[in-house]
Amino acid sequence: MVIQFKRLTETAKLPFKATKGAACHDIYADEDVEILPGETKIVKTGFAVQLPSGFELQIRMRSGLSTKGIMLANGVGTVDEDYRNEVGVILHNANRHVAGADNVLVHDLTPFQIKKGDRIAQCAVVPVQHWVPIEVAELNVTERTGGYGSTGS
Repeated sequence: MVIQFKRLTETAKLPFKATKGAACHDIYADEDVEILPGETKIVKTGFAVQLPSGFELQIRMRSGLSTKGIMLANGVGTVDEDYRNEVGVILHNANRHVAGADNVLVHDLTPFQIKKGDRIAQCAVVPVQHWVPIEVAELNVTERTGGYGSTGS
């Protein structure tokens, strides 16, 4: 499958697949950004995308950033097939001072620096099943009896 991308700046890097077996392509920052502990910012990528009908571009966290307390603020980002503006990555610096019983610093309070060209997320092109919700009077019964966590931890 071929996906069309448009550079919106001269410095934008298009998504890049680091290894043949990688499931996702890396996404790069197209600006320098500082994210303070507890702060959320949209980081520009410098590109737009044209997806085929029935697909989304799914933005996912990079495990290397999550180990540093940097995560996607919206969990998983979705770029819809009809979106044509710049793709942004919404990053949150989850680091904050949490004092334990012995007043130990649990997380780093240093602002997180992102430089233009840094890998900030990864993306996959994923098929979307379009569906229509309908209201019914009853749903079929299953063996499950409980709510959240009812099947165990």
